[in-house]
Order: sequence, then C-alpha cells, then structure tokens
Amino acid sequence: QYRQEIEQTHGRGLLIDLHGHGHRIQKIELGYLRNGSDLRAFAQQPESTTATMVSVRNAVVEHPQGNSLSDLLIGPQALGSLLSAQGFLAIPAEGDIAPNEGDAFFSGGYITQVYGSREGGRIDAIQLELNRQGLRDTNENRTAFANAMAEILLDYLSHHYSDVFTRE
Repeated sequence: QYRQEIEQTHGRGLLIDLHGHGHRIQKIELGYLRNGSDLRAFAQQPESTTATMVSVRNAVVEHPQGNSLSDLLIGPQALGSLLSAQGFLAIPAEGDIAPNEGDAFFSGGYITQVYGSREGGRIDAIQLELNRQGLRDTNENRTAFANAMAEILLDYLSHHYSDVFTRE
C-alpha cells in the first residue's frame, strides 16, 4: 500500500531496511542483493554487472544524472561512501568494495528482495546492517549515528533522487 502511495505521489522512492549485526568486522554492511562473491567480481569489472541484478535497479534506470550502477554502489555519492566519509565505515563503498572471502556479510534479505526494484517497480531498497561498536553500543553513539544518518540520507536522496526530492 505504501509503495503504491509513494509511486502515485512521487513517482519513485527508497526503502531503507535497518538492522544490527554482530559480525567480527565492525562495518556497516549495505545489502543490494549482491553477496560478497558478487561484490568481489564487481570490484574486478564494475560495468559487467547489470542494474537488473540489484535492489536499486530503478535508481540506475531513472537516475536524474544518468549515474551507473558503479556510481550507486561505490562512487563518491554512494550510500556506503557517504557513511564512510562521516567516519562510519561501510561496505560496499569507495575504497572498500567487497568483503574478503570468508568474512560474514549481509547482502539483503526478504524486505530488500520483495520490496526493492530488482524485479521491477519504482521503489528501491537497501538493507543496512549496523555494527555494534561505535553505533549501537551506547545511547550517545546511537543518537550521534541517528543524527548523522539522517543528514547522510538527505544528501543521498538529493543526489540520486533529485527528480522527486529536494532538500530544504
């Protein structure tokens, strides 16, 4: 129902599916429906992966500046890159494209699969798995991250959804 409302009102949109993880490596893991192996292959040949294989397919297809999948996943305005630039290490991001082989990594689950745009539609989805240390371990860190995340999302939307979103 909400997807239909957003599509009717704005044309397209973004769903953020937020969770916490307990993996050893303390980075925010961004799930676009690409696992670690997929991301390592993407790191070798970014343009060989088509936009139809990710939960943000529509963002590539309808990007107001014509950005590529590579721009959305690992470019300077990618969500992981924006997070990392603010001191919240994230993967994939510019300079940290893929987890090492054997490292745990959440690539996106049910909500990202069902409600993202990989199979069509105009609502994109990104799963964020938040590490504990520095983000969720104290009230102060949770508040600081929430405030920073709100600003980061506004920047992300301003860049990748500028046809339907303007930051005021």
